[in-house]
Amino acid sequence: MPEQPFDTLPSEAQELPQGAQNIFKAALASATEDGMSQDAATRVAWNSVKSEYVQGDGGGITKATILTKLTNLYSLVAIRP
Repeated sequence: MPEQPFDTLPSEAQELPQGAQNIFKAALASATEDGMSQDAATRVAWNSVKSEYVQGDGGGITKATILTKLTNLYSLVAIRP
């Protein structure tokens, strides 16, 4: 499937830092190529961005630190029975 231009991506994705936009685009393209619906592919793309970037207290998006990633991973593991 041809790569979508940024003007057809969600406006929220257009406002992301360049690195996050690249992750979003790659994940969206990959999920779409795998046969996912546009909605499912978009969810995959957002989850991919969220695994690498976090929203700061001021609302800005920054690259997640290793500590943030480990904390998020621990919270996922801790709630499993």
